[in-house]
Amino acid sequence: MKGVAYAGALLGVVPLQVTVLHYLAIGEVRPDLCLALTCLVGFVVGERQGLLLGVGLGFMQDLVSAGDLWLNVMTKGVAGLVAGMVGRQLVQTTPLSFLILSLSVSSFSGLVFLFTGRPAETLAEELVTLRSVLLPQAAYDAVTAVGLYWLLVKRLRSTLPPDQVEADGTGPVWAVK
Repeated sequence: MKGVAYAGALLGVVPLQVTVLHYLAIGEVRPDLCLALTCLVGFVVGERQGLLLGVGLGFMQDLVSAGDLWLNVMTKGVAGLVAGMVGRQLVQTTPLSFLILSLSVSSFSGLVFLFTGRPAETLAEELVTLRSVLLPQAAYDAVTAVGLYWLLVKRLRSTLPPDQVEADGTGPVWAVK
């Protein structure tokens, strides 16, 4: 069942990213669904699955983009690995902790794309891009990732037996993972 879900993600998320998410753009900024999904899988399932899904989604993005070859593979793979390592180390996983993680990972990924292959003379122009594009992009990615996290946790907690759900509707941390 997991294999089917991962294959569906690999074959469905990139076309969705390229076609449908164009209409969800705020200004020139669109959410990076591949990065959000990679962070989510790494955070909730584990670093190995996050790394593998990130490499696969990054490869699919590199196939359809005109950017630098292997850059998406590396950034998405590292994002899944880091999200998995952070998710494993946290005692209490919350949407806020995932928001901070996905904001950090998206910012780092944006910085890598911004400064890769650029001459040092254009540093002033890149700083304007940092403020006007990269930070809103990271915020949009983080909000998208937390929305996916919230939907996943809500779905998982609704399938728990009643004796494992606490009075306020939350369950133990291990119930999410």
